Amino acid sequence: MAKHALYESIKQRMTAGGLRSMPVPAWGVTVYFKSTTPHEAALAKAAVDDQDPLSYYHVQLVCLKALDENGKRIFLNDQAADMRHWPCLETFAELAGEMMKSVTVEEAEKNSVKTRA
Repeated sequence: MAKHALYESIKQRMTAGGLRSMPVPAWGVTVYFKSTTPHEAALAKAAVDDQDPLSYYHVQLVCLKALDENGKRIFLNDQAADMRHWPCLETFAELAGEMMKSVTVEEAEKNSVKTRA
């Protein structure tokens, strides 16, 4: 069954998001990431208990989504528990906040072109 052209157009717009970045002076690096999808947010939420502090969710989300300049994950899933005890919970909150920001289709297309270049 052939895919409808409109479907392909919509699909491309929904997957057009490029990498965004945020310098993290406390770590001496720039962290790269794509905007968080509802599925990724749910994965991070499922990894923490309801009675855990919000900072645990932030750590889990950053652990899941933080990338290096080559688009490779920086952290492993099993490192999140240790990362919860790092003395930089504000950094995790700031990164998680940036990761959760929505991006307009126009911004995503612009970033996608930059990423491909």
